[in-house]
Amino acid sequence: MGFDRAGYYGYDLIENLGSTSGIHSAESTVPELQHPKTGDVLPISSVAHLTFGTIQPNEYLIWQSEAVPHDGAFTWALYPVDQSHTRLVSRIRLRYHWASRALALDLFTEFADHVAVPKILEGVRDRVEGWVPESLARETTEFAVWIFAFAEFVISIGFVFRWRRWGRAWCLALGSGSLLMFVLYAHSPIWIGAGLVCGVVLLMFLLPRKIAVHSSRA
Repeated sequence: MGFDRAGYYGYDLIENLGSTSGIHSAESTVPELQHPKTGDVLPISSVAHLTFGTIQPNEYLIWQSEAVPHDGAFTWALYPVDQSHTRLVSRIRLRYHWASRALALDLFTEFADHVAVPKILEGVRDRVEGWVPESLARETTEFAVWIFAFAEFVISIGFVFRWRRWGRAWCLALGSGSLLMFVLYAHSPIWIGAGLVCGVVLLMFLLPRKIAVHSSRA
């Protein structure tokens, strides 16, 4: 796992962009990457890396920063559920770099990992269970839905300060915010999110026009 290695099994379009190992995460075991040792470097992007900490085969492993004391650590652990099922658990601990440029990466990690990490775990699960990994086309569609949902939320906040009819403006803002949360966390079929985003776009075109008509009549 890692940048320029097997990838992250999540959102390849972002996580593996620029990787020399290719845009797609590995779909099968890479033999030469199966025996890491404590102290080995693990690249997490083109500008940052961690090192392997404690490793207990078939139980857990830790990636950590090189700082002393460590200011970041990622733990993956396996917990047997029964004879045929195992749970993979990911835990992240991070101390902010308030006085350095690394704060930008800290903030990106804070706001992106709660979406990215579940996707990574799903990617690992799919490979273990033999499912076909998600296509780049589907990832692109999912990103487009996110971007449109976020843009709609920002625009609706602007309407709150522009419209005199605050009731409608606030309803639109609350609806857009709820939609953004839905497309990020509901894990629903992509066509549902796309349809809802298109519906909000339609409302944004119709409501201001309707308000303008009412204002002119008044």
